[in-house]
Amino acid sequence: MGNAIRGETDFQVGDRSFSLLLDVNAFCALEAELDLTTDLILAQYSTGASLTMTRALMWAALRGSHPCTLEEAGRIVNQAGVAATKEAIERAMANALPEPYTANPPKRDRTKKADGAG
Repeated sequence: MGNAIRGETDFQVGDRSFSLLLDVNAFCALEAELDLTTDLILAQYSTGASLTMTRALMWAALRGSHPCTLEEAGRIVNQAGVAATKEAIERAMANALPEPYTANPPKRDRTKKADGAG
């Protein structure tokens, strides 16, 4: 079962359960495999046109807990269906790459109001 605190995402395929993680290491492996930068990978994935990209993202997301080949990742995509796979990949991206933490949030306006202004 995936650890949401670590950014992992559960993905159920038939009677098998997988833990997906698209962290920095997964994206570095994906860059090396596809010879593309992360920005280009995400841009190409967002067009929705490439099964190769969907399979590669699934492979990268599985690497941490379920190491496999690209072909094995493709079989998982086949069994789950492309739509369910893409939904799981997008959840994994959101969980592992959250909005950046702001250490110093904006401060409230602490200027003194004029007498009688509120």
